[in-house]
Amino acid sequence: MKDQSLKIKRQIELLGILLQSQQPLLAVNEKCMLSQQEIRPNIVKRRTEILGKVLDNGESISISDLADIFNCEELTIKRDLQELRSEGINIHSIKGQGVVIESGLDDDQIAEIINDYARVAVMKYSEYKATNLMVRKLSGKAVANFVKIQMAIEENTMIIISYQKNEDTGFEKREVEPHLIFEGDNNWRLLARHDSILKQFLVNQISEVELLTKQFVPMDQEEIKDLFRFSFKGWTGSDQMKIKLLFDASVANIYKHRQILEDQEITENEDGSFIFEGTVNSLFEITSWIVSRGKGVKVLEPEKLKESVIWTAKQALGNY
Repeated sequence: MKDQSLKIKRQIELLGILLQSQQPLLAVNEKCMLSQQEIRPNIVKRRTEILGKVLDNGESISISDLADIFNCEELTIKRDLQELRSEGINIHSIKGQGVVIESGLDDDQIAEIINDYARVAVMKYSEYKATNLMVRKLSGKAVANFVKIQMAIEENTMIIISYQKNEDTGFEKREVEPHLIFEGDNNWRLLARHDSILKQFLVNQISEVELLTKQFVPMDQEEIKDLFRFSFKGWTGSDQMKIKLLFDASVANIYKHRQILEDQEITENEDGSFIFEGTVNSLFEITSWIVSRGKGVKVLEPEKLKESVIWTAKQALGNY
């Protein structure tokens, strides 16, 4: 599945280079000339679904069963199993047992499998929305910019972006260290260091990207994970603030089983309400979320969050 993703990625990068140059590419490496069959995302989808069937603790399943399920030849299933083995998954067809995974998968493998599957089968609506917003604004330039930013991230090279912070200002050139593209709050965002400060830039607000040769030291992956660990929506930061909310009985069933924060703890009360505790890295977005819930969610701690919710609600009421 990883090789498949790399092939798709290579074609998209080639398209980005073509769009950025707006000139015909005179010479293309043979290895980049991929057939339609090679890049079909349904291959990744089928292989993942084979794993899902095998990992399901029900009755044994054979190569013939899998061929029937996926409406393909048995040889296709055998090739899929061979490809999965090449990716480190110990999956075999054993006489009398059917197709089995002889050694378990570790958490990193499972996460990678699910992420690959999600990309081709159940891509989040928010990602579609973020992409559509970017395409409506930038058209083909969206591909060129997206690819150049990602290639700079992988090569640890600086870029100059022409960025419009809001509709009332013009575009400004900023030299930045690009570290990550991610989706947050229905927008593709660039996490980058500018003037030694880590910031977020909306990708659809970037009109031009200029690649530089100047190198930078990339952030450690664990450091990036920590930035997102206590994020609410798209906000990143190293601050950690404990919050405590009271959800009354009228909304308890809506939120009680939702994973809102990574470290959340829920304490149920006899009257059907519950107390929600967790950690956020900013009060800004959680404030907006609480106000948008309306009646039923009350801040218990900290006092600063209470004040922020009251102020925001009053500002909103001032419109009417």
